[in-house]
Amino acid sequence: MYCPYCGANVPEHLARCPSCGADLNAPQSPETYAAAPSRPAERPMKWFHFLIYFALWISAIVNLVNGFPLLTGSAYGESTELLYAVSPALHVLTVLIGLLSIGMAVLCIYCRFRLAGFYRNGPATLYAVYLCGLVISILYSIGTLLCLSDLMPGLPVFNSTVITSILTSVVMLLVNRVYFKKRAHLFNR
Repeated sequence: MYCPYCGANVPEHLARCPSCGADLNAPQSPETYAAAPSRPAERPMKWFHFLIYFALWISAIVNLVNGFPLLTGSAYGESTELLYAVSPALHVLTVLIGLLSIGMAVLCIYCRFRLAGFYRNGPATLYAVYLCGLVISILYSIGTLLCLSDLMPGLPVFNSTVITSILTSVVMLLVNRVYFKKRAHLFNR
């Protein structure tokens, strides 16, 4: 089947055109097909495709790769036993952040399928991914500071990695909010 709006080849089972996002189940008039070659696509969907085919999968993998060492205690290498002996609260915090990271991986995959299916809550799920990432970064940074403040006085609350993570989450949240607000009509399933 071909999209009546942009002419892209679309598999029969899809309800939306993967190229332009047009609703393929909407009633079509002869004018729609006649105007297809000159009709511009609704809005570019390249960022959307990048998110569902690459970014969310990579984010899930990164969260798993970061989560399991935190969960198992191997994140601190040879210093793990010493750090946990000095600060048992750090052990609890590390396990909690490990579980949250693995949960983030699951949320990224869930978000990917909600977006790809053009479900109404797809964009909101993406916002939740960025907000959860932001909360986890802040929680880990402040928690580590509290756990190790006696051992390492003067430890900075936010290092460059945490600041970069926070800024990235905020910027991505804002950019995606604008992007998906312009395409809200596509997510009505």
